[in-house]
Amino acid sequence: MASKIVLKKSSVSSKVPLSSDLEYGELALNYADGKLYFKNTSDTVSSIGINGFSSLIDTVANWVQTSSFAGIANPTDVYFKPDGTKMFLSVANTLNQYTLSTAWDITTAGTVTSFTNTWDTSTLGMFISPDGTKLVTCGQTAVVNAGLSIVASEDRAYYLTLSTPWDITTATLVSSLRFAIGDAGLPAAETSPAGITFNLDGTIMYMIGSTGDNIYQYTLTTAYNVSTATYSKQLSISFIETGGSGIRFNTAGTRIYIKIEEHT
Repeated sequence: MASKIVLKKSSVSSKVPLSSDLEYGELALNYADGKLYFKNTSDTVSSIGINGFSSLIDTVANWVQTSSFAGIANPTDVYFKPDGTKMFLSVANTLNQYTLSTAWDITTAGTVTSFTNTWDTSTLGMFISPDGTKLVTCGQTAVVNAGLSIVASEDRAYYLTLSTPWDITTATLVSSLRFAIGDAGLPAAETSPAGITFNLDGTIMYMIGSTGDNIYQYTLTTAYNVSTATYSKQLSISFIETGGSGIRFNTAGTRIYIKIEEHT
């Protein structure tokens, strides 16, 4: 008679086993969330999502090193030049640029160079074209009344050109795109556009928003110029996360990486 293999299991949504609950090579199943859990070599619990996205790994990479930056509080996004020699951080409505003396080593960051925009009160996401001449940001702009009280926020993407590649101090605003219902064909407003990225030639744009927990796809007739964007489709990611705040693809476009604020 064949033996039956039964995994450790739970039907309680969001319940995660402790490291002490698992042996190496042992699996635990949460069949409410559709996740398998295992203990990795660092003695922490990681999970594999099996509900919707195949091979979606829900784990956090081990930190190799960290670095603090004076005067920087609550950065919302980070971007690197393809060769790893420059790093960019978005903080409020300011973009900070650092030169790394050793590529990809954030502890070698030099003096900060900043660019503060006057049209966006909270820059949440950014993308720079591979040649360093195009910059696209997304975020929120406060709308005030005559009494200077904030009455609403406009949620937009902004397209800028850089006269000197990879130098954000040479940025010039060209155009913008609202993420309001009906704009560029968007079926529902996204009030928290938190991350933005593009395909290799800048003709397809992806925006992640935490209001609807969706990834929105747009086609652009002029590369990177968001004013030429038309809404194409969207993917709900609410079954794996809430509070999406960042998005990137691998260079082949076959894998997507999402930064989230909290698990559901």
